[in-house]
Parts: sequence; C-alpha cells; structure tokens
Amino acid sequence: MALALPGASFVGVDAAPKAIARGQGLIAELGLENVTLEVRAIEDLSPAPGAFDYVIAHGVYSWVSAAVRDRLLAVCREALGDAGVAYVSYNALPGGRLRQALRDMLVFHTAELADPRERVAQARALLRFMLEGAVGEHGLGAVMRAQAEGMLARSDATLLHDELAEVNDAVHFHEFAAHAAVPGRG
Repeated sequence: MALALPGASFVGVDAAPKAIARGQGLIAELGLENVTLEVRAIEDLSPAPGAFDYVIAHGVYSWVSAAVRDRLLAVCREALGDAGVAYVSYNALPGGRLRQALRDMLVFHTAELADPRERVAQARALLRFMLEGAVGEHGLGAVMRAQAEGMLARSDATLLHDELAEVNDAVHFHEFAAHAAVPGRG
C-alpha cells in the first residue's frame, strides 16, 4: 500500500521486535519514506482521536486475550475519523470448527513440548500421520484432508502462530459485530 500510495502515511505496530525489524528492513530496501513502524503492544496504544482513515488488524483478534480484544476495538473507535473503516480479521464460526478440531489435536499432541521447533515438527508429524490414515474422497473425510493439507503447507512460523498459539478463539459473526458495536449508535 505504501508503494502504491506515496502521498499517504502508514503506521505499523507490533509487540514483536523481530517483526518490526523485518518490516524496517523492507522499508529500507524499498526506500519508503511514508511508513513508520514501532514496537508497541495494543494495550499501550493511545492514538490521537480521529487521526486515521483506516485501521487494519489482520491476524490479531482471534489470537489475543479478551482484554486485548477489547482494547483493539477501543483503539479502532478512538483512532478512526467519522468516515473511517476498521478491517479486523478473525477466525469465524461455524466454518472454523473443522480447523478448530485439528488445532485441538495438535495442541494436545504437543502440550508437553517446550521447544517451538519440536512443537512444529511434532505437529507436522501428526498431520502427516492423519493424512496417511485418512479414508474417503467425499464428505467429512475430504474436508478434513483439505484442512490438514492446508496446515502442512504453511510455514513453520505460521503453523506455530496460528495453530499452536496459546489463544486461538474463533467467533461467530454476530458475536464479533456485537463486540465491535459502538454504544449509542445503531
């Protein structure tokens, strides 16, 4: 977006210093002057009221505690101008139930492992084991196979972040909409 909109300003935040460092490397490599990145937790954000036209929170809502979710949505309300738009992605139900079932198996299978690399390796081993024993090209078997294959195709970092994370809560759309609703507005 920063490349396509050189007249716009972009601010990125992440609590992970390594993610910010990777981003700063890309900014330098591309010679971008309209992007600022900072290491900061959502709980510590205090945006100027109405300072942003857009807030994008991708890969956050389902993977943080309820208190951080509350703060994320409060930041959206505080930061956005009257015509501002918040884009908040999350794992949605009921479609996410099959993925959730596989995640539950992976978390149980790797619960005693402290080393992230070993957790990912064992999660991959379980997914491969399940695929080898999967029967059926139709119905539930085919859907579960597709979910397991999709998980195996992910990078180690994504598998660790998404499926083996301590928090990964899928919600129904109506639950998200109720949570995101601004009191006093229809």
